[in-house]
Amino acid sequence: MLSRGTATKLAKPRKLSFKEMRELEGMEAQIHAVEAEVARIEGLFSNPEFFRTHATQVNQLNEELEAAKKNVTQLYARWEELEAIKTAAEKVG
Repeated sequence: MLSRGTATKLAKPRKLSFKEMRELEGMEAQIHAVEAEVARIEGLFSNPEFFRTHATQVNQLNEELEAAKKNVTQLYARWEELEAIKTAAEKVG
């Protein structure tokens, strides 16, 4: 007889919900937008005049850059998660 945990593992994988399908469809564009923001901020820092012209914004821009990089990482992780659910459901049926 199978334990409850084993039976759950053998259960049919779930499909993406409607909301998750919409999220997955928009994920690539969202990732591109956040990556563009990372590139924009990094471009500011690479400008030789940056520290002279934007000295008061350095801390704020550093925080924005770190937040954007963290967001990109989270978006990729979510994208992988949604794709795994989608792929598992497609394999079964």
